[in-house]
Amino acid sequence: MLDFKIELLNPLHTYFPGQNIEGRIIISLDKPKTMSSLKIELRGDGRVHWTESKTVTRDGKSETETIHRRSHESYLAMDTILFNGPELGAGFHVFPFNLFLPTNLPSSFEGQHGSIRYYVQGVVVRSWKWNHRVKKHFTLNSIVDLNMYQGCNHPGESRDSKTFCCLCCRSGPLCALIMTDRSGYVPGESIIFTAEVDNQSSKEMTNSTVQLVEKVTFKAGGHTRSTSRIIAEQQRGRIGPGDSDLWNKVAMYVPGLPPSNLGGSCNIIQLQYILQLVVHPSGVGFALTVSLPITIGTIPLQEYMNQFSYNSGIGTAPPPPPAIYNSDPTQNQPGAIRFYAPGSDINAPPPYPPVGYNPSAYPPSASAPPGAYPPGASAPPLPTSFSAYSNLPPPSYASSVWGEVNVKADDDDEHTRGDFKFVPQYPTYNVIKPY
Repeated sequence: MLDFKIELLNPLHTYFPGQNIEGRIIISLDKPKTMSSLKIELRGDGRVHWTESKTVTRDGKSETETIHRRSHESYLAMDTILFNGPELGAGFHVFPFNLFLPTNLPSSFEGQHGSIRYYVQGVVVRSWKWNHRVKKHFTLNSIVDLNMYQGCNHPGESRDSKTFCCLCCRSGPLCALIMTDRSGYVPGESIIFTAEVDNQSSKEMTNSTVQLVEKVTFKAGGHTRSTSRIIAEQQRGRIGPGDSDLWNKVAMYVPGLPPSNLGGSCNIIQLQYILQLVVHPSGVGFALTVSLPITIGTIPLQEYMNQFSYNSGIGTAPPPPPAIYNSDPTQNQPGAIRFYAPGSDINAPPPYPPVGYNPSAYPPSASAPPGAYPPGASAPPLPTSFSAYSNLPPPSYASSVWGEVNVKADDDDEHTRGDFKFVPQYPTYNVIKPY
């Protein structure tokens, strides 16, 4: 097998629930290959795993035992046969596919103890031998419309205080307050916050920090494990006894992130965001932390839509080169290109080029084979959830703030092809003016 790969029609490899994934499997053979079938698999899975250590006594001896906590949810499991065998001739073969993404899917996510991943996989099935496989991961972005969540357009406020004891004396209080202009944002916007620290104690405060934090709770078999990651932060210096410090309408940028609670139906990973003010005392003493919940969405609040640029657009990438179809359908030697519509007879002469296929037009005409792959295509049209807002520009896409991850699974062996370095891409908006 000279080549075995998957190409997606959307060069950004990002999709919303309710959209179709269009693409093609390409197989290049220098000689005929026997197979039971060729199929395309669409998968979406949530997985959680962490370990815990436990001391146990066996035969009077203490031992440390490692306990694995695991959970799994399946969101997608669809298989489509593209070719029923028994033999695929030498040459260059193109198998289009068109797969539907159902609604209520949670967003792609990569965390310390779990993930939600989506991919398509081509499988050359050979019942008597190992299978050839090729994977292509993509980002699924669930839709969270902030306009549908009560309170997202309301200002947020949180305050707290604490006192410090020094020998037999109790000092005055340390008071902290943080406020936001609202509670709901989308990536690309900035959280406008005001914070105040009033140090009435006798201790010096080393510094104060405002942080945008991701909080994740992983669940497995009645057990939970929580983690926190700092997305962005800003810091101020010392605050002496009797002094105060004011952060007045400071901006905190929201980078590429999945929406709060991942947007869809997920029971094993809970995702929340908070904005917190942390004041660190000098010497002995615990920091004072004041937290405020923040909702991250996919569709912004309607009253702020006029701040976005219509030039942000849906980015495009160079499309794959168009196929050049052999003019003689009777040829079946290396270099011949055969185009197969799903469900077609593999032994029948395919069209060269497909009827109705126009390389300069998109979408293909109704007479083109299903899934015809036009060059020059970009991301698919946005779902109707976006079109409900006529003044909302389409989002662009930003790489996850957490960067690249290795998505190679335990069952991906030496017979599995694909690029296993993956970076989720999340919708973001280009702000041209602050509201």
